Amino acid sequence: MKSWLTIAVLLLVSGCATARGGSTEMASPGDLSPFSGTWTGTIMSREMGSALGRIEAPARLTLAPDGHWTLTSSAGAVATGVARRTARGIVADGRVTGGDPMTVGRGISFVLTPRGGDALYANGEGFFLGMRIDDEILLRRQVA
Repeated sequence: MKSWLTIAVLLLVSGCATARGGSTEMASPGDLSPFSGTWTGTIMSREMGSALGRIEAPARLTLAPDGHWTLTSSAGAVATGVARRTARGIVADGRVTGGDPMTVGRGISFVLTPRGGDALYANGEGFFLGMRIDDEILLRRQVA
């Protein structure tokens, strides 16, 4: 159970972002403030499965205007890092800081792209049962 939670957290790390006010256009090249806030959603991968089927792990991403982020999952996995904007989208690099001891300290990276006015899609690498896997993250902005 700890492994899928760690994976979920890592997947969320990929971060997602959309501009506030429904616009998906990005501001100045280094400005992450349009994407700051809390995002919640699901982390999934073809490689995350059990006898009951594919596992989809709930996740929460908090992104600060300066790019610092924290990704947590309902199972206790935690990852932190710094995001930056590139021509590919928002790249979130960081490390697993809590959860499965097999993954704590390991690096993770995700590329986030806006989907519509309030959703983010990310793909990158995470961990499941201590193994590095490819994963996807779907997030929606939480309204205060």
